[in-house]
Amino acid sequence: MNAQKNKIVRMKDIASRLGLSVPTISTVLNDKESDFVSESTRALVKKTALEMGYVKNHLIRAMHGLPTKTVGIVASLFYNPVNSLFIRHITKKLSDRKYFTLLADTNGDNEMEKLFALEMISRGADGLIIQTSYPEEEIQSVIAGRIPYVIFNSGQSKSNISVDLGKGGFLAAEHLLDHGHRKTAFFATHLQRANMLKLQGFKSAVESHGLSMDGLIFVTGAGSEDFAGPCSDALSKGATAFFAVTDKIAAILIRELGKIGKSVPKDVAVIGFDGLESREFVTPILTTIRQPVERVAQKAVERMLNKLIGGQSDDEAILIEPELVIGESCGSGPHSPASHFEHRIVHRAAPTGE
Repeated sequence: MNAQKNKIVRMKDIASRLGLSVPTISTVLNDKESDFVSESTRALVKKTALEMGYVKNHLIRAMHGLPTKTVGIVASLFYNPVNSLFIRHITKKLSDRKYFTLLADTNGDNEMEKLFALEMISRGADGLIIQTSYPEEEIQSVIAGRIPYVIFNSGQSKSNISVDLGKGGFLAAEHLLDHGHRKTAFFATHLQRANMLKLQGFKSAVESHGLSMDGLIFVTGAGSEDFAGPCSDALSKGATAFFAVTDKIAAILIRELGKIGKSVPKDVAVIGFDGLESREFVTPILTTIRQPVERVAQKAVERMLNKLIGGQSDDEAILIEPELVIGESCGSGPHSPASHFEHRIVHRAAPTGE
């Protein structure tokens, strides 16, 4: 009984049970178009395959050079909430096109990127979507033309598809400057690539107004979220507005300001970055820069499918601009004197690079 249960079911077993040919079974189970297989036969074959416990062997398909309808994703999957959103949208869009995904979490470890890329090839993935810290030439040398790849949210790639983080920092600074703030402080846990781009954009806007951020850049160190000291330091230096590189840090700053009797936005304006749904649960509702994660995911999937299905290899870099989402933490919410800003809840920047 157990031996029968654990037996690998093959197409010829289904064909034998139904009295059909193996090519007919193959046509149905591989979702091929055919004028010679009726809908009722298709339904019967799929029902019987399910009952018998048939499972496709994708490795054998890969060995024969056949597509497995599988795309590998190599990224730091849970490094931050935004990355998780990117992956969720990518897997959903691939699933909508009947593609299965294999996920490999690098957990921020650069060394794992190449290892996992090779692992995806060995497991028969048709293509690879990868977030990498390496120059594109190194990824090319690892993959060696064996499968097509798409790079997203990476810093050293000529074909990168990503959010224009510098533009996001610029939008944040412009919003604070429009509210009359002339001393703005920057808060982050580290200054690796993504946060450095946000800072560069922010500083660019501030300096274009003839202002300086000297002494107003606060970095706690990776893994630390203790912003109590930096918060007080910024206030002592006359800062009236805070820019946080994530919505989470913005929420922490609002909490720390409350502890020392400072009201947001009455005493200090606070703006975040990410545009997560959780911003609405912060009091006051957080003004933020929203990353268009779904649009980046859409572009990455479109490029992947174009390579897999159409053989196209459009590898130009695509930068998608973020958008300013107005809340209440900068003094332009529905309960502030500047409530007329609320009539344009979202300021959408014109898309570039598409």
